[in-house]
Amino acid sequence: MKPWPSAGMQPSSSEQSTANTVFVKLDVIDQTILHRRRLERQLRCESRRFLPFKDCCAWVQSHGMWSSQEEWEEWVNLGEELSPYIPTRPDEYYSSTGQWKGWQYFCTELTGQMMTPQLEFSGTCQEICKAADSFMSH
Repeated sequence: MKPWPSAGMQPSSSEQSTANTVFVKLDVIDQTILHRRRLERQLRCESRRFLPFKDCCAWVQSHGMWSSQEEWEEWVNLGEELSPYIPTRPDEYYSSTGQWKGWQYFCTELTGQMMTPQLEFSGTCQEICKAADSFMSH
């Protein structure tokens, strides 16, 4: 089932006659939730300049803090030391660019295991962000 094409509008006669599509009228709360989720997805995937996939993997692996999607999502939910250059949903972002190779690759593939921190990216989060700013501006 699909929601009405847009809030407050009835489907056209051609939409009503579509054999396999059934439209459901959403109440205001459901419309709001659906709209918010669409905006959140759009915000996550657009208008951001993230590190290239390989560099993002190197950053993640150099921290040695994650070995799975669950650990990554737990860390993201804490909201601490997030980088504006690393997507919170890397699977979604890098899949849209055709580069995603899975969570194991993202977290550990370069070494086959979690790396110890400070290999490539040493310094405070602010220093890393400053270096990434410099990289992204070129």
